[in-house]
Amino acid sequence: MSLNFSNDVIQNVKAWWVVSVQNLTIGDRVRSYFTAEGNMTELRKDGNVQIRFTNDVEDVVPAYWVTKSQSLRAGDRINCRFRSDSGENDEDSECAGTIVNIPNNSTTMNILFDNGFSQNRIPLAWTWEIVNLSAWTSGVAPGSIVLAHFKDDADERSSNQCSGIILSGGGDGYKRIRFDNDSIQKIPCGWTKRCSCVVMRGNLIKSHIKDDNKKSSYPCNGIVKSVDISTGNINITFENDIGQSNVPGYYVIESYSIEVGDRVDTYYRGGNNKKVEEKKNSFLFGLI
Repeated sequence: MSLNFSNDVIQNVKAWWVVSVQNLTIGDRVRSYFTAEGNMTELRKDGNVQIRFTNDVEDVVPAYWVTKSQSLRAGDRINCRFRSDSGENDEDSECAGTIVNIPNNSTTMNILFDNGFSQNRIPLAWTWEIVNLSAWTSGVAPGSIVLAHFKDDADERSSNQCSGIILSGGGDGYKRIRFDNDSIQKIPCGWTKRCSCVVMRGNLIKSHIKDDNKKSSYPCNGIVKSVDISTGNINITFENDIGQSNVPGYYVIESYSIEVGDRVDTYYRGGNNKKVEEKKNSFLFGLI
């Protein structure tokens, strides 16, 4: 393989002499020697890269000048300059927002700012700071119980967070969430702060029950019989063998999956075929 070294000497070397690799992709956030931070707009075959820096200046530099790179993706929460009324980079501005979409092979992005305004085709180079990567939030699946910001009365990002269950989304940088006040909102992935658990059929859970169609004060143990992901409701059989249907998924505070071979502490059946209030340690060898 042919390499251009940092002293500008080009040599052919064995491929197995390489000790580490840093893959670069168009749009990556990079830091380069003798310059500043920016986003790569072109990766050239001659070993050079074209970078658009945060001051909107573009320059071609050797690829080995790049000391750090980081990919941006939909759902990332960033601080970014926005486009002024004249369409230019407002260098005096800096606003927090969430990347909604980055078109394929593009060096621009669509952003939803925390003040409720959205702007399209903002250059990636206008990113001032990466606040929170979406690597985990974009992968959080429907049925997950999360803590997230929501749109307030002014259609802006709330200052506090509420619990809810994810119904759908993720591919476009948004997720549909049913919050604990039963409102359903489509919010950016970057507004998700924490995932506490995932609710799936067959999971052992600790959940509040419906008491006169209200949330009980204390949770109980149970097992999930089914999940209606379109509404966020679940059907549960609780430890007293009482079943409840259409329980809001956000009632669940703990959820555990069980598989054949798991070691468990469990009650067992006595001679009268009833539960004996004594726990025994055993292996799970079958699910009914």
